[in-house]
Amino acid sequence: MTAIAVILVSLFAATAYYAIPDGTPTRTIAFALGPNLDSMNSANSSLYSLIADLNVTFQNGTTWDFYNSPFGLNYVGAAELNSTDIREIQLFPFPGYSPGLDLQKPFWAAIEYAADWGIRTSLTGEETTNLGMLNVFNYTFSFGDAKDMHPPPGYRIPTLDYTLAVNGTGYWDLGSLPYGPWNWHVNSEQIHDILVNTTGPANVSFDLDLSMNVYYQITTGDGTQAGNAIVAWSGRWGTLQLLNDGDKLIGLRYSFSEISLRMMAT
Repeated sequence: MTAIAVILVSLFAATAYYAIPDGTPTRTIAFALGPNLDSMNSANSSLYSLIADLNVTFQNGTTWDFYNSPFGLNYVGAAELNSTDIREIQLFPFPGYSPGLDLQKPFWAAIEYAADWGIRTSLTGEETTNLGMLNVFNYTFSFGDAKDMHPPPGYRIPTLDYTLAVNGTGYWDLGSLPYGPWNWHVNSEQIHDILVNTTGPANVSFDLDLSMNVYYQITTGDGTQAGNAIVAWSGRWGTLQLLNDGDKLIGLRYSFSEISLRMMAT
């Protein structure tokens, strides 16, 4: 229960509230950014989510994908893989979008996001070793959603004219810039180098700093509201433990959270 309480505080501490009068009555729009505790129902409550997709390649060329495995049906959680034949490990940040607006019918809404995120990757133990960092600036997305209401006449969903910028260090591979795919990538030789210089468990941590500027225009039977909110969340996104026998990799444990943006209206 203590762990759950801590996550709840982390989620709602980053909530921004905007009360915008459009005559009578006044409505309140609230945005919250933080760990999603109910990933099976995220499509009904989340506008945006950032998950981690783990791919493992074996010596014979076959792959294991956490996102498409039975473990990955919830998109988050923990899994363990035992194998001495791991050739490569890749972790992909995976943004997702869903029009899960918490609004009573009828409504029309246009939502735009601009997100900045940084992922610090470290090997933790007796000493902390930097394994690289990924920085993403101005990652944008726009969508419209409607229930029993047509968009205002002549209205088009705007798009943010922001320039995407990406940089990475260490084991972060940027792929073909600017759109990647960006991934944290280690091969068998690099894994050996990590293990040979590690005493005790080889725990790789991924710490996330995520901030979002959300622009919205919402039309209901009460009128139209427009505004923007800035929300942010920082914390331990997940861990990857390299299971080892000396400097030999014998498997891994994986545990990550889904970080979600929610909107509530009262």
